[in-house]
Amino acid sequence: MTEFEKLQALGFAGEVITEKSKSVTIIVRPGNLIEKVLMKIGWMKTERVFEISPILVGNRLRVSALANKIPNNLFENGRISETKAWQAIQDYTDHFIYIVAVCIQNNKKEPSRHLLEYLRWIDDRQFFQLLDKSLSLAGIELFMKSIILIKGASVLNVPEKVAMTVTDRE
Repeated sequence: MTEFEKLQALGFAGEVITEKSKSVTIIVRPGNLIEKVLMKIGWMKTERVFEISPILVGNRLRVSALANKIPNNLFENGRISETKAWQAIQDYTDHFIYIVAVCIQNNKKEPSRHLLEYLRWIDDRQFFQLLDKSLSLAGIELFMKSIILIKGASVLNVPEKVAMTVTDRE
């Protein structure tokens, strides 16, 4: 490992610590005529902002456990198999909703039923925005960087005498 690579590996630690939250604004649709009137006069919000923060380690474990269950064989001959896609929607929509809810709530508790139900009934485009931001902060990339950091740190922590002996052999 070159000096530059060692410094770069250590620099990843700062990125892990300083990752910022991301906001996603969702347009709230009125559920009935009363809600529509309340929104029009300003007594009910027309937008809902979700603040998604970098994921906690325990929640990354929850997300990855479900993500591993989602099939990656939806393609046949370079095209999406419609049958497999519809089956995946039927089988894994609850997984996607749970993953987004875990990332939004981001604490030790299970996601609230209210949040899960809310996410079930927003439109696809808005849900995809939440899923995209959630997965970007689910820390897969940062987790991989932390592995590099740990491996890099173990190389850096080798006593100088041992390190010199290893480099002398090469």
